[in-house]
Parts: sequence; structure tokens; C-alpha cells
Amino acid sequence: MDVSKSGQKYLENYYILEQTRKEVHTYLEALASAFAERVEQRAFENNHPLFSITKTVQKGGGYVELNIAVRKGMKIKELDSLGEYKFYVFYKDAIRNDSFVSSTQYQINGFTPKANTKLSNEMKRVAGLLQFPNPFIEKTGEILEFDFDEMVNRITTTFNERLDRAILILEYLIKENK
Repeated sequence: MDVSKSGQKYLENYYILEQTRKEVHTYLEALASAFAERVEQRAFENNHPLFSITKTVQKGGGYVELNIAVRKGMKIKELDSLGEYKFYVFYKDAIRNDSFVSSTQYQINGFTPKANTKLSNEMKRVAGLLQFPNPFIEKTGEILEFDFDEMVNRITTTFNERLDRAILILEYLIKENK
């Protein structure tokens, strides 16, 4: 079995490439953990009476998910027609997504379970009424555009805006259905 030219180059630089890979993974994991912690702390401080926010940070970096749901044990009759309310905001980087144009990109999206199209349609409708952007629109950015602290601030701000708007949309739907 022969090794390709690119394989030869990789093997010649194997140690430095492995060390660099570990450094990049550590950086991306720290970035994800830092902004997720800030968003979760803000949600805890705001302590919405009807909705809770939970976070999932994938070990090794690359994926963060924050979920807005009705607090356990609560029932909001004004939202019954929408089915189970769950709205997710998630972050992915090159560790978990190999379809980016550049390996230095990240992506933030809004998401509802596929089975609940009524919820997503209502969220889009109310977002339009409130002159908010589509809550499901994909935002991409460049991880290396700013230093670490500024990237954490920018991603945190994007997450908080998405979560705040989703809660305002829900509050609007509750008022609308009273």
C-alpha cells in the first residue's frame, strides 16, 4: 500500500499537526462553554415565571443547544393548540459540521421539533407582527474575526437575542389566545 503525496506531507508533520488539532479543539470547546455559561447564567437571573431554559454543551466542543420549554408541572392553556412547546437555539462549529464553506465558520439556528409545524408557523407569524427577524433563520460568522472574549460576547448576544425574542413571541401568543 502506498501513501499519497498529501498523506506523506501529513505524516512528515504528524506531531505538530496533532498538537495543533488538540489546541484548536481546546479553543473551540472553551468558546462554546464560555458563551453557554453566560447565556445560562442570564436565563437563571431573569428567572421567567412560565418558561425555563436548559442547556446542553457537547463534550469536546462544537455543539451547544439551549432549549426554552414550559416549566415542569405548568400548563398554559393559551398554548395548548400549539402542542408541546419547545424552541431550541443551537450553535455548531467545524468540529460538528463538515459542510461549512470554511472551517473557521460557526452557525446559530433556531429550531422546533419537526412534528410541530404549527408552532413554527405561529412563531414566524408573530415574529413578523412584532417586526422581529425569522426566529429560525441561520446566522453564520467567522470564529477568528475577533479575539476570544469578543467572540464569546458576540455569540452570547446572538443567543440572548434569540431566546428573548422567542419568549416575547410566546408571551404575545398567550395574550392573543386569552
